[in-house]
Amino acid sequence: QNMNAIPEDEFKYSLEKLYSSATTVSPSKEEANPDDLIYMKGPCTEASIINVLRSRFTKNLFQTWIGPVLVQIGPPTSQTTDSNLGTRENYLDTLLKTVLENNCTMNKSQTVIPLGMAGAGKTWSCLVMLRRLLRKCGYDEQTDMVKHVEAAGDVIRPMVTARVRGSKVSSRMAIFTECQMSQGSLLRVKLHPVFMEKNRLFRRGESEGNFNIFHQMFAGMTNSELAEFHLSEYSVQDLKWMPHTHDADDQTELENKTSFGEWKRSLAKLGIPLSDILRVLAAALLVGNMEYDWRSDPSVGRVAKLLGVEQECLVGGLWRRTQSIRGTLVTRDLEEKEWEMARTGLASSLYMRTVYMIIRRVNSHHVSPVPDCEKTFPPPSFIGILDMFGWQSSLQSACSMEQLCMNLCSEHLLQLYNTSTISSDCSDIAADIHLVSSAESGLFQCLDRETHRRGDSLSLVNTFHSIHRTNQKLFKPDTNYSSCFGIKHYMGPVIYDPSHFIDSNRDTMSADLISIFHKTSCNSGFISHLYQHELKHLYSEPTVPRVVAYRLSPTSYLELPSGDNPETTLSHSLNTKLNNLLKTIRSSQPHFVLCIKPNQKDNAQFDQPLIVSQFRTLNILEACHMMADGLPHKMKMTTFYALYRTVNRVSKSMDMVTKCKRLIVKIKEGMDDNSLSSANIEWVVGKTHVSFSEGARQMMERKRNWTREMAARRIQRWWGLRR
Repeated sequence: QNMNAIPEDEFKYSLEKLYSSATTVSPSKEEANPDDLIYMKGPCTEASIINVLRSRFTKNLFQTWIGPVLVQIGPPTSQTTDSNLGTRENYLDTLLKTVLENNCTMNKSQTVIPLGMAGAGKTWSCLVMLRRLLRKCGYDEQTDMVKHVEAAGDVIRPMVTARVRGSKVSSRMAIFTECQMSQGSLLRVKLHPVFMEKNRLFRRGESEGNFNIFHQMFAGMTNSELAEFHLSEYSVQDLKWMPHTHDADDQTELENKTSFGEWKRSLAKLGIPLSDILRVLAAALLVGNMEYDWRSDPSVGRVAKLLGVEQECLVGGLWRRTQSIRGTLVTRDLEEKEWEMARTGLASSLYMRTVYMIIRRVNSHHVSPVPDCEKTFPPPSFIGILDMFGWQSSLQSACSMEQLCMNLCSEHLLQLYNTSTISSDCSDIAADIHLVSSAESGLFQCLDRETHRRGDSLSLVNTFHSIHRTNQKLFKPDTNYSSCFGIKHYMGPVIYDPSHFIDSNRDTMSADLISIFHKTSCNSGFISHLYQHELKHLYSEPTVPRVVAYRLSPTSYLELPSGDNPETTLSHSLNTKLNNLLKTIRSSQPHFVLCIKPNQKDNAQFDQPLIVSQFRTLNILEACHMMADGLPHKMKMTTFYALYRTVNRVSKSMDMVTKCKRLIVKIKEGMDDNSLSSANIEWVVGKTHVSFSEGARQMMERKRNWTREMAARRIQRWWGLRR
């Protein structure tokens, strides 16, 4: 109950001793490595499932099923062979075949959702699924669709991934890939960003890296490119926003150099000028080297040249602010703390808007004409692939507000998995979500209140603790983090540093700074385009600049401020996007891939305590019990009959309830004694729905596939005789 009371080494040792000495009966050879955990013989316990996973892992079998749920241990490592990689992809290929068949048969949207902690292989799974989907829909490597999607991934991926604890390539942006489908044909691929950790550009945890594109850029840029973008006089150690503890060996430098070359080639395939992107990336880094005393700072002039503005114009926008005093506009110099906020806001806004611009460019590309009959919006159906953050729990360092947002996203998906798979609302996860995002008393509500009243972090923590003083989810960290607060998430306890919560939640930049990018003062059309909606709104009145603030994050023209400040905050935008995402997923049929990280290093070690922790978080034992013994599937009678009537046809002159009952009776009559003998096969017919077990579903699917195959052979034989 109190993990903090047990030393970490002692806790790991006790777990290893407990599970290594499990006294379960060893299954026979046929049962030692079941491809589906619902067919395990003997008691289905945590220890027996862990033993099966360890046995499969030692035999290079990294994936297994729990009914329709795929369990995957780790992404491919440097030690993974081509044969093992092919086996991994074959399991995902089987899942994708089910997704496509459901989409074509029932014309219902499908969503694939990988779940797991950071570094567990979710992004790799999404990439493989998208490639296989394109191939199954008839797009080979030489088609424009595949070239465009591959180039988009090669460009965006380095810009939204970073090195974190336990992962070299961790996604720092949640992206929902929507594959618009019509009668089994793939019409279009669109990317929908959900949330991005933009503050990583200038603030991150110890031993963590900046976005990978910056490391690749310094490894792969030529001397002429470094000089063109004013980086020739700087090394990585000279740039304050580049991690100095990020050790890179020769192999890593070579990989970064190769990756940067591929990134430039992919950018050219998308038709995006390389110089425009590199100007923004170089400017974002050099902003970190600017000093408050700008008069003797050469970085100011270099940043101004990269942004396409005069140095005096940049100083006026970044070091000064327009205020209204009794109806009169006056200009004042910013204090150093205010300037620091404006500086970091400028860099993160430029970088984030550039990433979103690339995504918009990708989405605007049409690779094939769409027939008139299929020009409907929204499309008839879609296959979605969600690449979401992995959860991170930490007691060694305090986390930011953006990490809280990412953990909240992970908890929402875990809650969706519990309700969809084991038909249970986990009270612990629900309590976490309520604590953070409740509209009445959640942390985000308190944060918005303090943001609008311009409070500070101390008042935020005091208000939050006073409202939830009896909540067992909250805890106070030790003396090293006296100004912080802790939340006992379902995935593990996390300490949060509230000192930047209000500034991060406000997420604004002034009109003085926006105005310098107008076409009259900025010669970079690309950078002006990044702020097109804000500039149009700002210059809709003759008084420029005026006292108004805009969001740092990209917004549509519908979200522009109607007063002096934006009506939305970062937390409000996250809740809106997250609710819309969950609504979209619930309108589809979800498919889950449970990604388990085998160890904290890139090797073939089976770290049992780490795996047990993830095993419990993902409720794998409960999922096994539900799939093996329960009735996890529920379907409308009309859908059930339409889907499985080919197995055994019944008379048409019956009501739907009688049809379904007669169909089930005929299916049972056709069963042999050895058919799925180790699985629970059961149906329950209600008034409007049919509930059935996982064993029954697999048997009906096999019978339906066999019937369709026989019918296809008869048609082929008849057609051959006709010719």
